[in-house]
Amino acid sequence: MKRQQLIHFSGFLAVVLLSVGICFRFYGDILHNPGGYLFGAEGDGLKNYFTVAFQAVHSNGWDFKGMLYPFGDHLLFADGQPLLTSCLQWFNPTVEQGYVVIAAMNLLMIGSLVACAALVYLILKRCLISTWFAIPFAILIAFLSPQIARFAGHYALSYTFFIPLIWYLLIRLEAGTPWVWAVVFAVVVMIFSFIQPYYLLMASAFLGAVILWDGISFLIRKRKLIAPLPKIIALVVPFVGFTIYMHFADIVADRPAAPYGLFGYVASFQSVFVPVMEPFRSLFTSYFFRLFVPAHWEGYAYVGFVPAICGASALGVILLKKRWKDILFPVLPRAVQSFLVPACIVLLFSMAVFHYLGLSWLGTNISAIGQFRSLGRMAWVFYYVFSVWSVVYLYRGFRVLRSRSNGNLRYHAVLMVFLALGWWSLDAIVNIKAVKKQMISNPNGKEIFGSNFRDLLNAQGINSNDFQAIIPLPFELVGSEKLELNPGSKATTIAMQAAFSTGIPLMNGVMSRTSLGVTEQLAQVVSNPLFPHKVLEQLPDNRDLLVLVAEGTLSDGERFLVDNSKLIYSTSSYRLLSLSLENFNQALVKAKAIAVKDSLAIEKPFFQASEIMVHADELLMDEKLATGDYVFSFWLKIDPQTTSLPILEWTEGETDIYSKRCGSSAEMSDGWLLISQPFKAVAGRVQQFRFRQGGEMVCRVILRPADQNVWSIDGYKRYFNNIALNEP
Repeated sequence: MKRQQLIHFSGFLAVVLLSVGICFRFYGDILHNPGGYLFGAEGDGLKNYFTVAFQAVHSNGWDFKGMLYPFGDHLLFADGQPLLTSCLQWFNPTVEQGYVVIAAMNLLMIGSLVACAALVYLILKRCLISTWFAIPFAILIAFLSPQIARFAGHYALSYTFFIPLIWYLLIRLEAGTPWVWAVVFAVVVMIFSFIQPYYLLMASAFLGAVILWDGISFLIRKRKLIAPLPKIIALVVPFVGFTIYMHFADIVADRPAAPYGLFGYVASFQSVFVPVMEPFRSLFTSYFFRLFVPAHWEGYAYVGFVPAICGASALGVILLKKRWKDILFPVLPRAVQSFLVPACIVLLFSMAVFHYLGLSWLGTNISAIGQFRSLGRMAWVFYYVFSVWSVVYLYRGFRVLRSRSNGNLRYHAVLMVFLALGWWSLDAIVNIKAVKKQMISNPNGKEIFGSNFRDLLNAQGINSNDFQAIIPLPFELVGSEKLELNPGSKATTIAMQAAFSTGIPLMNGVMSRTSLGVTEQLAQVVSNPLFPHKVLEQLPDNRDLLVLVAEGTLSDGERFLVDNSKLIYSTSSYRLLSLSLENFNQALVKAKAIAVKDSLAIEKPFFQASEIMVHADELLMDEKLATGDYVFSFWLKIDPQTTSLPILEWTEGETDIYSKRCGSSAEMSDGWLLISQPFKAVAGRVQQFRFRQGGEMVCRVILRPADQNVWSIDGYKRYFNNIALNEP
């Protein structure tokens, strides 16, 4: 027994040491300077660094104030890994030590591969795989993990050891002392829920599928139920605990109830069994798999060529020998037999099969499911279980070949194993290198997350304490599932560097499930000056706002901000302006006064004044106009119970078709959004406006010449170019 334990420990140690060596082989440049690299230097990648770093350096607790100033939000909705951030806050890092935060995040991601390989090794040993066979395959499963792709931006989802960990805990739960392991399972899931809630969904889906399959097996084969109550408790406790916490911790009541993408970001056959990284991807998709559903990157869970061949081979044997029971009840070690079919159930869930089977009401009516739009990520569970099953299948094949014909086929068996290792290694290397290209593309972590921007301001005699918030222009505001203003704005990228360096929060936001009320008030900052600017009343003091203008096209509302600001610094990449709240309020009052006294404005009735429901493809306008420039506008109701806003499409004649996202407008008030679309008309051609991809409630539809201001009446309210004015 002691000898076996020594061999087992030696194998475990070998996996750890070899995994560390492989990490240094492929990530050595990063490991020698972990705080210097930004795996993602823009978009979600930069934002997910920024939220953790800003919170660790400038704040306490989980109330995130780095964006959406002055409201902020819970750190979970900023993808800020609350538990990790709390640990970093214990060390009280300074702005000059921002690279330490980046280093910690990078090391945890890469280090998770070592933990993943070690846990897969433990699972393989539970599947009765010999030590020498388990060592290399455990490492390969870890380094082919689809979660490596998340290293380039979705850092909270990149902890590759999570699924092997919960699987190992479930194996131990079934092996003995179920209540102890059920408690450990529940605690682990709760901990990871406060890193990224998707881990809660993955664990719940996996364990839920196990419980479901246990029940089906009992009904079909009267198979003994193993620890049903501990499993149920382990499933329910983390979900209930997390729900209760969020009920009290999340004070926002108007988050979007129906995020877009529940049935769009799913897994498919191609995303699981066909290569998703170049150069193999082009080869397979171009010549062999054109007929399958195109793979969406959110559903990437490529198991590798060798497991795919193993699966096809096993299925072929079952079909040829008509061993139908082996599909549902294969003869396997308990550690994999109990979880193979549940993993397949989770895979079907990740493919949204329940939707195609008429169960779409699950996502519609169960808000907990509806909030997790990227179901494709659930396929990761299948990746790990199927990969381990493939190793078991190979090991059995090796032993069978080795024992056949009086051992004359042992060399064939060894060759089979080496071919499997070689191809699997090739898949893993392609996976690592494809993602690493992005990971090392920006070695400027110490410059971006440091004191450089603050030092630059100080050198210009600008005191960062004189400003209460930063307004980046073009103004990026993403996360409400309705409005999506200037996604990917370069100004936000520069502003995040400025915010971390100075501690001045951003007034815009790139978040998840943002409050519609907060979205409305912040969007009004860059809306038409005739709109109410309610957020100005929410600001805690009268300090100036720092306007940062970078490359991009500015809207009329954004130009109004710039015109009423004072230039204080300029570079080739951006300009800094100071916006006085007193001067800005005076400018808003003046703009309204000018509109009220416009004596040249004519009175024009609404094309459609009352509220009507306009469905997809239904016409909003169908008119022949004289040649000229016009503006077509209407108010659209923001319904939090629906997904993203429809697309406005207009045609001129039968050939010229144009479109725009309704959610690209910043002019929102009282839950309604003003959509204004200028267009050119040619005499004799029919002009049509309609919605695509959904419909919404609209009202106050008006058509006016672009060069003519107009007044309209709706009840007791007067509208100037379709904007309501409260006359003084």
